Amino acid sequence: MMNKKAVSVKRNYILSLIANILSIVVPLITTPYISRVLGANNIGIYSYCLSIETYFVILGTLGIPTYAKREIAASRNNKQKLNNTFSELLTLQVVLLLLSIIAYIVVTIIIIPDNKLMFMMCGIGIFAALFDVSWLFQGIEDFSTIVKRSIIFKAISILLIFLLVKDETGLYTYAFSLMATNLVCNLWLFINSKKIIHFKLPSFKNTLKHLKPAAFILLPSMVTAIYAVIDKTMLGAMTNNMSEVGYYEQSQKIVTVSLAVITSLGAVLMPRLTALYSQGNKEAFKKYINKGLSVLCLLSAPIAIGCIIISNSLVPWFYGEGYEKIIILLKIFAPMYIFMGISDLIGTQTLLALNKEKTILIVNIISTIINLALNAILIPKYLSYGAAVATLLSELFKCITYMTISQKYFNISSFLISLSKYLIAAMIMGVTLFLLRQNIFSSPTMLHTIGLIIIGFTIYFLEMILMRDYWIINLKKMIHKKVKKHEQ
Repeated sequence: MMNKKAVSVKRNYILSLIANILSIVVPLITTPYISRVLGANNIGIYSYCLSIETYFVILGTLGIPTYAKREIAASRNNKQKLNNTFSELLTLQVVLLLLSIIAYIVVTIIIIPDNKLMFMMCGIGIFAALFDVSWLFQGIEDFSTIVKRSIIFKAISILLIFLLVKDETGLYTYAFSLMATNLVCNLWLFINSKKIIHFKLPSFKNTLKHLKPAAFILLPSMVTAIYAVIDKTMLGAMTNNMSEVGYYEQSQKIVTVSLAVITSLGAVLMPRLTALYSQGNKEAFKKYINKGLSVLCLLSAPIAIGCIIISNSLVPWFYGEGYEKIIILLKIFAPMYIFMGISDLIGTQTLLALNKEKTILIVNIISTIINLALNAILIPKYLSYGAAVATLLSELFKCITYMTISQKYFNISSFLISLSKYLIAAMIMGVTLFLLRQNIFSSPTMLHTIGLIIIGFTIYFLEMILMRDYWIINLKKMIHKKVKKHEQ
């Protein structure tokens, strides 16, 4: 039984990884085109307005997506309880988001006088959140449905952008294409939920009982989103320089897609950790966390080091002229791959499985305060660089704090050994890539960047083979079994 579960976790990790990558593949694929067609200033306008809209989505969902994923996972073996839980959570989500839409309209029309049309475009995102029931499919570990949705609608979004956005006047078309696709995407998932769930309008009392526990998850969930948007909001508000917001926005596109590789593991493990803890299986609970941390170290170390080295080669051809500041921004962001991966798994996902929402709340409140304070100090003088440093330091604080709090749930000495091993291997890879970039792959072209990435991956993979790394050995065994089975 455990072997089947292990296979399921591996499969779901891959599916979750695909879903997370696809959720941001649209801006990644279109970034070189949009950077040149719209320019940094227009991108900054969109990013600034979207950051304001994000706050209303967060407040409207009230931590329900994270809370609901856990509640669905806990009740998935009881059909009646699953129906009731879904109905209550969806009702609460819809009511709160309708209130949030009203507040958004008031704020963007009365309080913020500029960019009204762009705020209107971004507001579609709040309406789309009404139908977002991805937490249902995550809770029952049905990641294939989410992946199918992402593949279909993200492809449509890419097609619309390349067909309709031709110059700087296409800014609003660009925003509408992204928001409308998100709306249709959520509607498709909502319709598919009817195959699993029978919705019945719940009583006010049963709906209200979820308000308090969901609210405890609100701020931790909010912080994750705030790290992605508060810097843009403060950059726009404090400097009135939308180009700086544009640089910051574009640099985060690269960071986000790389982080998806790492944080997908936590999203997959949380339902399994919840089930194991509720069953009282503490040994298996710790085993999954330790294995998860080992995989995180294996993935995050080379991505972090590779980002520092390859950014010089990547940025000039990927973004075009005028985006040189992104090179430094990517170097500043690089260590966050390690910090955020660890925080997500041994902090957020583990503590959520243990029902320790209050602990997460306290850690994230302090991290948010640190982020805001550092932004206020650093942005006026260093602009986007200051915002990046503020985010990095607040993430470092959160990572160290979560490790301290959760140390009894994982083997810290084993973790540090793994991290050291993978970092040393990644640094050897990094030094090699640096020398190659300086002497052979010196031109900042697409071919040279791809060459560096392929060589870096090969070097790191060979190092893992020489070290007889646990995960690489198991990967080789799995491939060997698949080949052998196919030959038979």
